[in-house]
Amino acid sequence: CTTSLPDLLMQKYDLVANITHDSPADVGREGKVDPLQEGSYKCHVQHEASHQWYEIQDLHVKETMPQLIGVSESYLLIFERKRPKKKTNGETTTNGNGMGSAMGHAT
Repeated sequence: CTTSLPDLLMQKYDLVANITHDSPADVGREGKVDPLQEGSYKCHVQHEASHQWYEIQDLHVKETMPQLIGVSESYLLIFERKRPKKKTNGETTTNGNGMGSAMGHAT
């Protein structure tokens, strides 16, 4: 399957998960412990059917709002490509998961 460059540039993506690492403030300074060996990981993931976002840390899971997800602090961002969906009148639109509109520039 070959896709032209203009088609590739027009593809849209939605953020579906975000992984961050929280470490204590003094870790990594002045010969302290490696920051990746201290602290904990936190995952934000969107439930596909309900579009609800959840924050998962260790065994704790709680609902969260997409506006509270700090993508600037991300360790790993996971995106899903929007799939084209045909309308009944023949126009093509994208079938996304709603994150793009909630996060603003995530698409």
